Amino acid sequence: MLLTLLLVTAGAHSDSVAQEAPQGVPQGVPQESGSAQATCDITFAGSSSLHDFEGKAPRVTTTLHPAAAAGAWDVEFSIPVSGMTTDNDSRDAKMREMLHADRAPSIRVSFPAVNPDAARGQGQLHGVVVIAGVSRDVVVAVSDWQSRGPNVSFDADAHLSLKDFQLEAPTVLGLIRVEDDVHVTGHVRISTAVAAVQQPWPAVAAAGLSRDQRRPS
Repeated sequence: MLLTLLLVTAGAHSDSVAQEAPQGVPQGVPQESGSAQATCDITFAGSSSLHDFEGKAPRVTTTLHPAAAAGAWDVEFSIPVSGMTTDNDSRDAKMREMLHADRAPSIRVSFPAVNPDAARGQGQLHGVVVIAGVSRDVVVAVSDWQSRGPNVSFDADAHLSLKDFQLEAPTVLGLIRVEDDVHVTGHVRISTAVAAVQQPWPAVAAAGLSRDQRRPS
């Protein structure tokens, strides 16, 4: 029940420091320096021996930072378990108990060294999810990649196993049991319009500009 995936990319150009995007960097993806904001709307769906159900998590907002590898980005974010809901109070209480919200209030997700070209071309993101202290690798399918000016969006899709995270599926009266597979989807939007203004100082200094020169008038 979690995750959401995210993202990859962000980008920008600066009017103060004129640079062309390196070859192979998709439109809307930032370059070696700077950062960009990403948001993701997450939903999850599961089944029980009685019926199917759906839920959602709070909207995730995070910052993408340049990774050590050229053209790659590190992405990390957390999902508060208390904000996850299936619009059924009793079921939500059992879900939070299953996720051990009392000792692990957040689900942590990371996508290290994401290469936007590779993610778009392969249609996959490789990351790590941590639930209640149990860490597992995850592969996220990427589709419907759209690039419009300084903005990028795409859909993300993954299947998670409760057993993989050592979680015991909830039951009702010992008769109704939640199935092991949870389908997680996310719609990711990345805004890069602020990257030129927020370009890190070292990159600006390398271009021979002072802090005062780079401030908007």
